[in-house]
Amino acid sequence: SEILFFAGSLARPTLQEGLAALGARVRRVEAYRTETGAPDATAVRTDLERGVAAVLFASPSAVRALESALDGDLRTSLRGAVAVAIGPTTAQALRDAGVTRPAVAGDASMQGLVEACVQALDEER
Repeated sequence: SEILFFAGSLARPTLQEGLAALGARVRRVEAYRTETGAPDATAVRTDLERGVAAVLFASPSAVRALESALDGDLRTSLRGAVAVAIGPTTAQALRDAGVTRPAVAGDASMQGLVEACVQALDEER
């Protein structure tokens, strides 16, 4: 049977490959395109230098955009702030950027991201 898979331009092929491995014919349809914006590097650096308790990331592309704005120096730029990822793929992007122990939401949702942030900040105290 054929399955239509609506996904974003940066979606990993995991679901599509899994369905195909089960014998399904999967046709991927690009439902939206993720384009990286350019964060104001000066403003971001200023915020980080003032000191923030946490920085939350809802996607790997957000990690890459911030890393690019900071000239590839994400780990040092976070200066002790807790890095919190919405899920394991985003956490891996943080690790790839040099952040060794990002907090990870148990549920890949905005609520899960907030809960992981609160828990990580509680553990820092």
